[in-house]
Order: sequence, then structure tokens, then C-alpha cells
Amino acid sequence: SALQIPFVMALAPGFAILLWGVMSVLKERRIAFWPFLVPLVIGVIGAVASGSRSVLFGIGGLWAVGLAVACIVLARRQHDALSVVLFVVYAVGTLVLPFLSSRGNVSTPAIQWTAQGVNTVTQGLFAYAAYRLLRRAERTEPADATVAA
Repeated sequence: SALQIPFVMALAPGFAILLWGVMSVLKERRIAFWPFLVPLVIGVIGAVASGSRSVLFGIGGLWAVGLAVACIVLARRQHDALSVVLFVVYAVGTLVLPFLSSRGNVSTPAIQWTAQGVNTVTQGLFAYAAYRLLRRAERTEPADATVAA
């Protein structure tokens, strides 16, 4: 439907921006965005040239898995084993979605409910794990940087 097009177009850039942000946190400085932009531009060109949104789904999926890996590294640095597990489950769920969508007619209710269920659970796990990392970071940061100096 026409409503799916803006959604699909936003997935890959959204995941790229999230990954860029987490990578900047891991590097403890803002890193350049252009390495994230190049695959997006190639993906959009590929999608337009092929007339298929699957190129953008693929790139969005790669960014999503990259985001999971970066978050796993961040969670390990924070010594948060539960968040590591949650981000691993998120990555596995993300990798399962293309398999589910390739199983026959994706418009059947059973496949739709299964895919949406997996997506909802994995996104919820991601949100909870990210919340845990945020809470941990808030507890470990000094209240006032001038006092620490």
C-alpha cells in the first residue's frame, strides 16, 4: 500500500542514524556520518532502479544487526549481562524476519501475526535493554563535572 512506502524508506536511515549514534558513544566522540550515508544512497538508487523495496529492507536489516552488535559491545562495557542477552535475542529476531517474510504468501494472517509478533517482541527487548543501559549510565556519571575536577 502507499502507506508502506514512507515506512520502508525510513527504516534504513533510522537504523543508520541509531548505529551512528551508538558508534559515536563507543568511540567517545562524534564520528563521521558519510560512511553510513554511502550504503543508504546506494540502497535508494538500487531500490529505484530495481523497482523493489527489498533492497531497502536488506540495508535496513544490516543496519539493525550492526546496531545490535554495537549495543552488545556497549552493554559488555557496562558489565550488563542481561542487556547483552537481550540485544542478542533482538539480533536473532531481526535475522528471523526475512525468513518469515519469504515463507509463501506474506499476506496470510498466520504469517502476518507471526512476523508482527516477532518484531514486536524483539523491538520491546531492544527498548528495555537500551533503557537498562541508560539507567546504568545515569547512575555512574558524576552529578556535577566541576565537582569531579
